Order: sequence, then structure tokens, then C-alpha cells
Amino acid sequence: MIRCMVKIMNDFQKEKVSQVIKLCNDKIQSQKDHESKAGYGEDYTDGRIVGAAALARRVLDILKDFPL
Repeated sequence: MIRCMVKIMNDFQKEKVSQVIKLCNDKIQSQKDHESKAGYGEDYTDGRIVGAAALARRVLDILKDFPL
């Protein structure tokens, strides 16, 4: 019974970490797309995009050693 619960929790953790990684990669890609298409110009939106990508990179750096 305990083994089953541990496996369920491990699977749940892996799923959540996979979702976080996908979200981070999406935010980094959004910055790359914004740079290549629109360029920079409007400070508020640009700052949000750059900030989200920077945070995503830091999160990915923390998760790089997470065993999947």
C-alpha cells in the first residue's frame, strides 16, 4: 500500500514538474518571438515579457537537477 502511494506521489510530482518546464519554455519562446518580430519599444509590455522569461530561466536552472 505504501509503495503504491509513493508511486502515485512520484508520478504526480513528475507531472507537475513537466507542466512547470513547459510553461517556462513557453515564456522563453515568447521573448524570442517578441524580439524577432515586434522588437522592443513599449516599455511596460517589453518589461513583462523579459521579466517572465528571466524568471522562467531561473526556475529551469533550479529544476535542472530534478530527477524525472
